[in-house]
Amino acid sequence: MKAVHLFELLRLCRNPWKSGEKLEALRFGKLKKLLRYAYLHVPYYRRLFDSVGLKPEDIRNPEDFRLLPTTSKETLMSLPLGEKTSEEIDLRRCKAIITSGTSGVPLKISYRPGDWTFMNLGLIRAYLSFGIKPWWKIMSFTGKENPEKKRAWYEHFGIWRGKDASSWSAPSVWLETLQAWKPRALVGYVMTLKLLAEHLRDRGVRDVSPRVVVSGSGILDDFTRRLLASTFQAEVFDLYGTFEAGCIAWECKTCSGYHLNMDTAYVEILTGDQPSRAGEEGDVVVTNLYSYAMPIIRYRQEDIVVLSEKPPACGRNLPLLRSIQGRADDVIRLPDGRRIPSQPFYYSIESVPGIRRWKIVQEALDRIRIEIVPGPSFGPHSPGDIERNMRKFLSREVAVEFRLVDSFPRDPSRKFRQVISKVSSPRSFSPGKE
Repeated sequence: MKAVHLFELLRLCRNPWKSGEKLEALRFGKLKKLLRYAYLHVPYYRRLFDSVGLKPEDIRNPEDFRLLPTTSKETLMSLPLGEKTSEEIDLRRCKAIITSGTSGVPLKISYRPGDWTFMNLGLIRAYLSFGIKPWWKIMSFTGKENPEKKRAWYEHFGIWRGKDASSWSAPSVWLETLQAWKPRALVGYVMTLKLLAEHLRDRGVRDVSPRVVVSGSGILDDFTRRLLASTFQAEVFDLYGTFEAGCIAWECKTCSGYHLNMDTAYVEILTGDQPSRAGEEGDVVVTNLYSYAMPIIRYRQEDIVVLSEKPPACGRNLPLLRSIQGRADDVIRLPDGRRIPSQPFYYSIESVPGIRRWKIVQEALDRIRIEIVPGPSFGPHSPGDIERNMRKFLSREVAVEFRLVDSFPRDPSRKFRQVISKVSSPRSFSPGKE
């Protein structure tokens, strides 16, 4: 972390305590700067503004901003790279990531290094609010099969020391890492944390005691929260973050809700095209205020949230969400008793080009169906590439069937379930061969 980043982090940590009026002025100032830039340098957004007769200077309040049409992930996917990225930024110097989230649509996003760093600072602010100290050791779960081992320069000075664990591994491997690393904070996908907690509980392991557990990338239900808290004897906090917008909201134990990071993302909660009322479910439409290489503006996240009816009680003036309804993936059970969380499937499928949307359905212990909406670059070799990736954690006795479809019907609950298992789950299993 450079000195300039430390200054930005300090400023970020002060922002929540500003008045609501100052925060709104700060947010809208960042929004107008992004809109001007996108109009001048990104062909897609220039056409989008022109299609409704708007110019960036016409947007003076939230009502004006809602005149700009929203953008879906499918729309961004369908655009050539030069249409949705800045004409003046060298993408070769940018960080590229692939995300699908709750919609089942893999999307490649580019960020300037400085913008990506700022998004991480927003995450650090949430960690600090959870009581995580910069000198604590942190263990994080990742969906990558082989996590990067390169240490950042500041880790050599004992600051934000981290170790990644692959969700592809068995829980016995996770436990070995935990016992050797002895982290004070544990961060991971909801389902991976749950599988780890069950592994520790069923084996009576009691020498793993992080102070704080942070969950994300899924719905933290009350049962799982209690399981994590009792097994790890730790405080449990939840995050709502996406690669499209960084850390969108984070749980505040004082307020019994989630603070929206309104100084890093412009978040709209809509019912139809109008703002949702407090206590009412609404669709998340997000504008990443630090997305200049590939602007994310009025982007439909395809998550459902509920605005809180209560004002913040902690002294911060960041607005509150009461609840978040994000990804609700199932665990895939295998004939040998292993349980596989959803993240390895994401990395296995989304590393193969030419996939617009996808879904996995487990029909039986030994049979998995992968449904794919193909894109132009999807070819005869693509299913084989996906299956080779998946065989790294799927046994040969599990048949993998591919089915190409034109589209997926809208789920009545409005949430796209991407990994579905129709196999009933017994009391406890563990992924990975012990």
